[in-house]
Amino acid sequence: MDTNKLFQDIVEFFVEYNTTKNKIALFKGGLPGAGKSTSLHFKEFSHLNPVIIDVDEIRKLLPNYTGKKEDSAQTQKTAGLLASMLRNYCIENGYDYMLDSTLSTPQNVAVELSKAKKAGYKIYVKYLYVSLNESLTGVLLRYYQALLKGETPRFVDYEYIKQRYKSLPEAMAECINYADNVQVLNRRGEVIIDINNLVHTDNTEFKQNIFVGKVNELILRYEENPQWDKVFELAEKAGDLVTALEWAKRKKEDFGVLNSHSQKNLLKI
Repeated sequence: MDTNKLFQDIVEFFVEYNTTKNKIALFKGGLPGAGKSTSLHFKEFSHLNPVIIDVDEIRKLLPNYTGKKEDSAQTQKTAGLLASMLRNYCIENGYDYMLDSTLSTPQNVAVELSKAKKAGYKIYVKYLYVSLNESLTGVLLRYYQALLKGETPRFVDYEYIKQRYKSLPEAMAECINYADNVQVLNRRGEVIIDINNLVHTDNTEFKQNIFVGKVNELILRYEENPQWDKVFELAEKAGDLVTALEWAKRKKEDFGVLNSHSQKNLLKI
C-alpha cells in the first residue's frame, strides 16, 4: 500500500477550508463505543470550519479495510498513522482542526496536545464519559448491528478497551497541562466536570489532583444500564455468540459481576 498516495487522497477528502488567524484545536475523547461522534458537540465553536480528523472515517478509506476482527489491529495502526499525518498537515498549514480520538493514555494526550500547544493553538477538550459496561456493549452492539445490516462492521479489541479504561483518569488529567479548558460530559450532553469552573487556580498539579478525584467518583458511580442481554440477542442472530460471551466473561473476571441475567449466559461457554 502506497501510504503517501493514500495520504494525499485523504488530504483532498478532508481538507477544504482556508487557514485561520486565531488557530483553534478541538479534541473529542472517550472510550470506544461511547458515542463521541453523535453525542459530543462544540456548539460554542459552530462558527468554525475545522478539518475533522476522525480515525474511524479514515479507516473506511483504507483499500484493505474489511472490518473483520482479525484485521482490526492492523487497520487501527494504519488509520492512526494517517490521522497523525493529517494532524501534522493541519498544524503546518494553520488549519483549525477537530480530532476525534480516545485520548485515553497520558502518552497519547501529551503527543497530541503538545504539538498543537507549541504551534500556538488554543486547545479545548471534551470527554464523553461512559462506564466500562457501556463501552464494551456499545462496541459489540455497533459491530453486530452492522453485520446484520450487511454493512462493513467496525471491531475494536477487548484488551484495547480495557487498557484505555484503566488509564483514562490520568489521561484526562494530562490534558490540563496543555488545554485552555477540559470538560467531561455524559451522553445527554450535560457537563459533569468543567475544570475551569471546578478549580480557580493556576496550580496545575492541584487542578490535576482534584480532576482525577472527580473522575474516579464517576467511575464508581457510572456503572449503569449494561445492555449485555441485547448484545447476546444480536450476537446470536449474527452467528457470533462466542465473541460476545467471551467478552462478558473477561469483563466479569477483570472487573466484577454483570447483571444476573447476563451471568446465566456465561454458562453457554
